[in-house]
Amino acid sequence: MAITTTTSGDWSVFTARPRTPDGPNLYLVTTYKNLAAMDDLQDKMEAIQEKMFGNQEARDAATIARGKMRTAVGSEVIRKIEFK
Repeated sequence: MAITTTTSGDWSVFTARPRTPDGPNLYLVTTYKNLAAMDDLQDKMEAIQEKMFGNQEARDAATIARGKMRTAVGSEVIRKIEFK
């Protein structure tokens, strides 16, 4: 499955040197135009997930399969500051 741009945001992948043994070495980042783009994000993603994975049972199976490949260590909102 390829990483593609969605209607909600752009995807990027970054590598890093972990600062601790449990730190991430890979970041999957979604960049949104603004915080308003995240309004009703769950509803927007529902249609995409349905198209990609099928019904809820199939989505649950895909989530379990991804969990075997990686460990999600968290999420956070980071804001970009642009100086003018």
